[in-house]
Amino acid sequence: MGEKIEVEVDGEMFEVDVEQKDDLWIARINGEKHEIRIKGGDVNATVTPRRTRRKSGGGKITSSMPGKVISLLVDEGDCVEEGDVCLILEAMKMQNEMRSPIGGTVRSISCVEGESVEANMPLMFIEANDEATG
Repeated sequence: MGEKIEVEVDGEMFEVDVEQKDDLWIARINGEKHEIRIKGGDVNATVTPRRTRRKSGGGKITSSMPGKVISLLVDEGDCVEEGDVCLILEAMKMQNEMRSPIGGTVRSISCVEGESVEANMPLMFIEANDEATG
């Protein structure tokens, strides 16, 4: 096993186990192995988890692919922390935890449990906590 990192793809967070062997990267996502080969000679690639987030404005949770809303875990008006699981979306026979991109208050939910959603559909909007009061 290699290094465990958290990566964001189209607004969705994944825990990935990565390891490098020469020009080959092996990434395991949800138990599924993916090989990534870097061609072109001597390439020094590094894996850096994305840690920066916007602290003002808000956060939108969108579906990264078509799926079905299995469970809503928050209600409008609830306070959430960055990384809290807000809903479960089933896509490609896998249940995906959709996490809050920021700490704040759930201002709107535009889906219901059992609803089929399209890719890139907004599902929830979170308004950032006011840093002046926090």
